Amino acid sequence: MPEYHEVVHTRGQQTIGVWDAFASTYKVGKLTLAQHTTDVAGIFTNASQRDTAEAALSAARTAVSNQLLTLADLTIRFPRAIEGQLEPDSDLHQNIEDCRTIEPNTPENAVARGRKVIILLTAFNAERAAATPPDPEFSIKNAVANAPDMKLADLQTLVDDMPDLEQDVEDAKSALNKQRSALKKLSTKVDKNNKRWFDAWSGNFPDGSDELAALSQIDTGPHTPAPSALVINTVTPAAGGHFTAAYVGGGGNHATTLHLQWKVVGVDAEFGHDTLVVLAGQSVATGATTGATVIFRTKAANSQGTTYSAEKTGVAQ
Repeated sequence: MPEYHEVVHTRGQQTIGVWDAFASTYKVGKLTLAQHTTDVAGIFTNASQRDTAEAALSAARTAVSNQLLTLADLTIRFPRAIEGQLEPDSDLHQNIEDCRTIEPNTPENAVARGRKVIILLTAFNAERAAATPPDPEFSIKNAVANAPDMKLADLQTLVDDMPDLEQDVEDAKSALNKQRSALKKLSTKVDKNNKRWFDAWSGNFPDGSDELAALSQIDTGPHTPAPSALVINTVTPAAGGHFTAAYVGGGGNHATTLHLQWKVVGVDAEFGHDTLVVLAGQSVATGATTGATVIFRTKAANSQGTTYSAEKTGVAQ
């Protein structure tokens, strides 16, 4: 199904064709053919910029997800490997227990646990350096085949870089919202001008004129009703703040876009997270910590408006 801006763009091109062929100097208020041509052409420019911004946000989110997976892996394996090396009466066993009080299932938790593991690893390296003869700096195998072993400096870099990667996501969200707004604003302007021109043109030229007959070239299309709600059937929690969403069949009729939105109670004031709906069902990483309540809804939209579903609540594992 074409997006709203695509339908508007097509009608704009049809309008320009008739306008240019039969009365290129005709004006609708202050609107000229040249200005309308510029606006119509600008729709696909804006759409391209929006698509680029969507790709940038996806890449930023992927970078955070990959960093989280690496941090979670290291902050679990380093304490485990060190525990096996320690004498039973070592004070560092308490450090290991401190590390394990934090589950690395969100970027914030992974960073917090990473800092505790850095303290543990620093102390363990100091013990190894003080041994006679000194033992080398402790390391564990890299999850990437044939890559160098992972050491304290590698963990420190991952911890330090995570806030910057999260900021990249927020910056990308803002950039995308800006591009979406620009596309919607221009599309709405062109849509209104298409319809203004049609009304003015059809009233200006008499029955039987070539100018009036030319309006048959323009596809005004049937009236599109507002979209129906896409009902969420179930939201099933999984480990690490993930949820699987399933939908009731037959919803979201007439929608040009369908999004699944969510907010974490006590963290998000609004439904600030969303992703495109996969009608067959989908899994999403909400970022919620264990025990947090997450509220979901769907958003169905087209040129006539937006319809939200009833909210569905789940508790993160």
